[in-house]
Amino acid sequence: MSAKLILTDDEVRDELSLDTDSLPSKNCQELSQFASDYIQKATNYDFGAENPIPSIAKSCAREIIYQKYFRLQDRANIVIILLADLQDIARSRTSEGES
Repeated sequence: MSAKLILTDDEVRDELSLDTDSLPSKNCQELSQFASDYIQKATNYDFGAENPIPSIAKSCAREIIYQKYFRLQDRANIVIILLADLQDIARSRTSEGES
């Protein structure tokens, strides 16, 4: 099952400094889905289903799409750190739901 999108089309374009002509909605949604699924797989939690979506989840998704779009690895440590924090948040929210 796919995760709910963490980033909107506009947020994806803003992160990549692109306009609508350079990055159509279909591509924005594919990148956002990739990042959302990546985060859900790493945390076993769908942060896109939260309202509001935590800013740390948005930051992590931005880093993931930036690295995927530009095929960079130089910022991979940032994603690792953000995912570790998101895993802690997911654990605490999951255990709250069990109470």
